[in-house]
Amino acid sequence: MHLITPKSPTALNSQFRRDKSVYLNSSHGLTEGQKIKIVSEFGEVVLPVALCEDLRDDCVMIYSGTPGVNNLTSSRHSIEGRSAIYQEALVRIMEL
Repeated sequence: MHLITPKSPTALNSQFRRDKSVYLNSSHGLTEGQKIKIVSEFGEVVLPVALCEDLRDDCVMIYSGTPGVNNLTSSRHSIEGRSAIYQEALVRIMEL
């Protein structure tokens, strides 16, 4: 599944209210609030489910700034400026 990590509409660069959910389409058969493990080649995080029908069923959305979301992405930097680079992280979900 594709990991999407947009900025939260209720936070400014993870300040103030930090979201603590993973957003998924209901087609996965999970329930609101159910805790699941999201795993990538770089790491994992356990978060409660929030259902969102606007998401495709091949995508997982976790807002930037959510505790643990950085565990799912690479720590590589660009050659110039040692800035974060664009990356594509694929994840899978596992029921606990």
